[in-house]
Amino acid sequence: MIRVPSIAITILASWCASACGAGEGGPGTTPLRAGVATRPLPAPVGVSMAGFFVPGDDEGSPFAANLMPSRGRFMELDVRALAVEGDGGRLVLVRADAIGMFSQMREEVLDRLRARTGLDLSDALVIGGTHTHSGPACMYDGALGWLTDEFLPELYDRVVDAIAETVRDALADLEPARFGWAIAQDATLAEDRRCQNPPLSSPDLGVLRFDRADGAVKALVLNHAIHGTVLHPVAHLLSPDVSGGIERKVAEAFDHPVHVMFFNAWAGDARPRNDPPLPDWGLPGYDPQAAIDGIERIGARAASTVSAVAAAIATADRAAVGALTLWAPLGRDVMGYGPDEFPFPDGAMCGLGSQGVCWKDGGTPIPNLDHECIPIEPEPPFARRTPLTVGRIGDVAFATFPGEAVTALGLGVREDVLAATGAKAALFLGYSQDFLFYAMPEADWWQGGYEPSFSPWGPRQGDWLRARLAEVARRFADPAAPLSFAPEAPLPARRPSFVPRAPAPSIDAGTTVKAVEASSKPDGTVEWSVAGGDPWLGTPLVTLEREGPDGGFAPWKRRNGTTAGSDGVEIVLSLRPEPGWRDAPDGSARRFVWTARVPLARAVPSSAPVGAGRWRLRFAGDAADAGGAVRRLDAVSGVFEVVLD
Repeated sequence: MIRVPSIAITILASWCASACGAGEGGPGTTPLRAGVATRPLPAPVGVSMAGFFVPGDDEGSPFAANLMPSRGRFMELDVRALAVEGDGGRLVLVRADAIGMFSQMREEVLDRLRARTGLDLSDALVIGGTHTHSGPACMYDGALGWLTDEFLPELYDRVVDAIAETVRDALADLEPARFGWAIAQDATLAEDRRCQNPPLSSPDLGVLRFDRADGAVKALVLNHAIHGTVLHPVAHLLSPDVSGGIERKVAEAFDHPVHVMFFNAWAGDARPRNDPPLPDWGLPGYDPQAAIDGIERIGARAASTVSAVAAAIATADRAAVGALTLWAPLGRDVMGYGPDEFPFPDGAMCGLGSQGVCWKDGGTPIPNLDHECIPIEPEPPFARRTPLTVGRIGDVAFATFPGEAVTALGLGVREDVLAATGAKAALFLGYSQDFLFYAMPEADWWQGGYEPSFSPWGPRQGDWLRARLAEVARRFADPAAPLSFAPEAPLPARRPSFVPRAPAPSIDAGTTVKAVEASSKPDGTVEWSVAGGDPWLGTPLVTLEREGPDGGFAPWKRRNGTTAGSDGVEIVLSLRPEPGWRDAPDGSARRFVWTARVPLARAVPSSAPVGAGRWRLRFAGDAADAGGAVRRLDAVSGVFEVVLD
């Protein structure tokens, strides 16, 4: 069951009467169905990270050209999907551990789903990125591809396929379901980071609950604004970052597996609230473990809020379901600029290096900021159209946003959607369907700072997108509602060609390189190194096992019944190829040394604590031999005993 603090029940008793609700939206006649699925995001350790723009180092990687490569992973990167069917139609929500999703990726996913399922999900499919800055680069192409490293077409193809297959799995999982919702309040997770506009943040945390027919919680969809930047590039870790911490700690609050999906909201000016504050990653002595602890703390705070609220949500077995996706035009020519305003027909990045001043007495607009720009190269051109989606599940409406809106803009979009649809609540799904970087109200853009520097269609981009979303919302609510623009045809799907990469052969695969210490204090750290496989074959999974009374070892379970390991918060993985990537030609045989690091003391209470007793680790992964054959590795460490003082 969900653990609910007694004080939370007292608070919820009065609050939930107005803020919790079943998925009504018209009682409907068709029973609701829901299906879920998860797959790993196929990003190899070594790929550069999309979000920091930090140059690479001398060690290099075959999966990084210009930006800092990753050298390990904290929590598994994955794709999660929820399919819902009810009165009116179907909706599929997908979130991927990535900085964002581009529209041509979505089109290729749609094409593959048409071929594999016979379904056209053009209106129904929503794909969002969690906006972790520690997600993979190299899978984005286009005018701004230089910000996310050299394009690797096979990585792109793998990611697109993983998304399509996750959607297909979720559709296959459809079963009778119940739905309810709440908008929780939690001001402890994020805070305003942009000083050039008036202080503003939102504590809203949307919670959508989907139950099985017997009342057991099947899935939760969470929606909150928080930038995915607790970890930083000097940690060299691929990671879902704070969104992954929230998903995993919320899932741990249950006594059975629950599919938890986090969608980021208007996080353009919402940074994680770290308590205690984390050290500046740019200073000497930066400790990645402090950031990992910070992710767990934020996740635990979110879990406390969500578990209390979710327990009080009433659910119903019927709800109206549907969505509308229209492609809106973009560009200087359609946004109403005067002849001498923002004179960049292909878009530009303005104000780079112009930080402005913090807000005071009405602000300090920067004159001529729309001319202090670096033009975007016309080949390949920046997108001149973008998909906008508005939809509904019961009494909860939602709008997607193609990038990172600041809070004021996001709250405005939500108000427009509520007014247009008459819904009781609305979610703002940022970083979804496309990625146009930052957007803000025009008056805010002129204040300068970091965020306007990455708004490719200039000062009017934010207001333009808000106005178009309001129109899409009105058209969704009323098919006869007029539009001020002619909907564009979708951009063609991106389907690049490539020569498949062969994994490098492994030396000493499956053998221990560094054994665990025989004993450890409860506040110690256990490390074990194993020769595994090329990361192109996937990241291995290392799990914890504990000795039982009969002397046998069994997987160590979290409260929700899942096994504690490197897919969650318990174990951090790192990789060291021998010889190094640049010390031998790409494709040469190597010893791929994977190290599992297990900090026994946790920043917050764990549902799978590694306490006194006898333990071992298990390694599972793939490795290729000299002939190219791939075999499964299954290795166990020596026994280590956790001893009390």
